[in-house]
Amino acid sequence: MPTLRDDPALHELADRLSRRWFQTPFDGRAIWAARLRYRAGEFRPSDRTIRVSRPYHERYGAPVTEGIMLHELCHWWLHHSGIAHREDAEVFQSLLARTGAPRRAPAAPMPPRPTYAYRCPVCARRYLYRRHVSGYACGDCCRRFAGGSFDARFLLRAEVSA
Repeated sequence: MPTLRDDPALHELADRLSRRWFQTPFDGRAIWAARLRYRAGEFRPSDRTIRVSRPYHERYGAPVTEGIMLHELCHWWLHHSGIAHREDAEVFQSLLARTGAPRRAPAAPMPPRPTYAYRCPVCARRYLYRRHVSGYACGDCCRRFAGGSFDARFLLRAEVSA
């Protein structure tokens, strides 16, 4: 499954917004990026490519996608004009304000990470981990009953998820 895809409709959106706000056609590439998850979009000056997150588009729809594109076009325009285009640059902030582009996108549409629950067989304390673990023992019971040393009697047991 490809993670990057040229989309004529996305390029047309970039070109339309560029002509409206900057009076010049968009001369780069506009790409959907399926793996772009922690950022809504990015502009790569090296190849003048704007990548827009497919998960953001699927979750928030066209109005948010248009805002993301306009934000990235502000980066593109400043690069095109030979001006620094860092997020905290005053010229960039004023361009965002002039165009009405959002400073930040909505919260990332990431699914929650799975958690794995384990329980001590003696004291029934519950431990949560982000990964499967094996060979872990209850620290409280090891300190209380084994002088702080590992004891196999206190090995954590995986809980069956409901």
